[in-house]
Amino acid sequence: MNYEMYGTGPDVLLLHGWGQDLNSLRAIGDLLSKEYKVWLLDLPGFGKSLINYPYDLNDYVLELKTFINTNKIESPILIGHSFGCRVIIKYASKHHVGKLLLIDAAGIVKRSPLYYYKVYSYKSIRFILNILGQKKLIERLRMKRSSNDYNDSSIIMKEVLKRIYIDIRGSLKEINAETLIIWGEKDDITPLRDAKLMNKFIDQSGLVIIPNAGHFPFLDTPNLFMKIIESYLLEEV
Repeated sequence: MNYEMYGTGPDVLLLHGWGQDLNSLRAIGDLLSKEYKVWLLDLPGFGKSLINYPYDLNDYVLELKTFINTNKIESPILIGHSFGCRVIIKYASKHHVGKLLLIDAAGIVKRSPLYYYKVYSYKSIRFILNILGQKKLIERLRMKRSSNDYNDSSIIMKEVLKRIYIDIRGSLKEINAETLIIWGEKDDITPLRDAKLMNKFIDQSGLVIIPNAGHFPFLDTPNLFMKIIESYLLEEV
């Protein structure tokens, strides 16, 4: 994996969200570098870390484990945003870590009957349009029904997105590390109810909800967000 490392002290690894790269969490890294050795990572398939086949979540966890072992990192503090939290949660459920900090984490997947209705109705319409040879209409329909993350991804990353979009509530229950969950109150990508579920399932966890912030609280309310980080990770070093 492509990475940048700077600072001295206990090891902190930062894992960005979907469609981002190591620069997205750089401000957090800069703050923590006063007291920590900071590792900013480009997750495989993002930034300068390339992949040649569609990863699933276990592949990402293996990459993280290999990175940690190769660099002889012990008891790392893991910080993630959105998709990066999927990897962290799965990793921390199986391996020892120091602390966790989860920011508007992805990982709760709840599919209602309405979801299945939409999926199967889409497949039926697509089948009919395919018989009629309406390939352009099929593509327009797919674009309308798909998420922005999916539509904006390359072919290989579209396949990755399908493979990593799984519910990981079972992994939350296996986390033993102290965990702080930070969430934007107005997040419309990973809703606040997901934060409350994660707080419920992780034994040693606390939840901080940031008012007037969305899915990127470190951009929406940077001053308040950084004060929370300072309180959690700098005051006790």
